[in-house]
Amino acid sequence: MSKKRQYGEGGISEYRTKAGPRYYIKYMALRPDGTRSAVLKRGFVNRREAASALRAELRNLETGQWVDVSKQSLSAYLAEWLDGQRLAPSTLSSYQKNVRLHIDRHIGKTRLTV
Repeated sequence: MSKKRQYGEGGISEYRTKAGPRYYIKYMALRPDGTRSAVLKRGFVNRREAASALRAELRNLETGQWVDVSKQSLSAYLAEWLDGQRLAPSTLSSYQKNVRLHIDRHIGKTRLTV
């Protein structure tokens, strides 16, 4: 028999996929703006893996090491960052070219952490 978690300690649930059952974890986190919201992480193959991940996430919340995942991509962040730079036109053009050729095509879609 599994131990029942208290309110605010998160939870583990099962969902079905074509590949078989998978598990997700859900817990409450304090965002940088002071609001609380639910965080959901999916894709765990078994309940033990999900429980381990939930414990790790709750430990990170307690110790202040938890990092919120942003919806902004690296490409979008760099474009915004370059717009705010005060650089010579040739330097800015070079930076934009390097971001476009070397970052955008390889890791530009990566979401940032706050």
